[in-house]
Amino acid sequence: IASSSGARTQIVFVDTVTRSIVKRIASDQARWLFMVSELAYSPDGRQLAMVGQSSVAYLLDVESEQKRQLAGHGGPRLYGLAFSADGHYLATSGADRTVRIWQTADGALVQTLEIDANMADDDWTTGLIFMRDDQWLVAATAGFLNLWQRNNGDDGSVSYEHRWTERGHADTIGRLVGDRSGDCIATVSFDQGVSVWRP
Repeated sequence: IASSSGARTQIVFVDTVTRSIVKRIASDQARWLFMVSELAYSPDGRQLAMVGQSSVAYLLDVESEQKRQLAGHGGPRLYGLAFSADGHYLATSGADRTVRIWQTADGALVQTLEIDANMADDDWTTGLIFMRDDQWLVAATAGFLNLWQRNNGDDGSVSYEHRWTERGHADTIGRLVGDRSGDCIATVSFDQGVSVWRP
C-alpha cells in the first residue's frame, strides 16, 4: 500500500493474514521516493514497481530494499505500469505518449512503442495491461485503446507489433482491466461511461 501527503511518501507493507505492518519505507529514509501514483507487484511478489511525478520508474527488491531506476521516458510524469504474467517484463507509460518495455532482471530497455501519431499532444497514456499470457499488450490513451501483439524471435528475443487503435470514449480513460479469459477489456472514463471491448 502506498500513501502520500504533500512531499512525503510512504510505502507500507501489510501482512494480510495478521493485518500488521511488517515494513515501512518513508521518504526521509529513501530520498529517491517521490509522489507515487501507481504500484504493481511482480507475479512472484519479489519486486515492486512504482511510477509517479517523475519520468523515471523504479523497481524495488522487496526483501533487500535495493532499487533500480528505469530511465528513458520524457515528459513530467508516468501514469501506467504492468508486469507481464511471467514476470520477465515491465511495461511503463506516461506523458511522452510512449510505452516502454523493460527486462525486470537487469532493467534493460527492450522496446519503445509509439502511440498513434494522429492523437493530440496532450493525450497521455494512462493505463496498461498484459493479456492472454502476455501475447497482447494494451494501452489506454485519451479515449482510445491501442493493442500490440507479441512476436517471439528465433534468437529468443521478444517484441510487440501494433495491431489496432480504436476509440471507445469521448474523454480520457482512467482505468482498464482485463478478464481472466483474455476475451474482454473493461474501461472507465472521465466521460462517466464504462465500455467493454472484445479485441
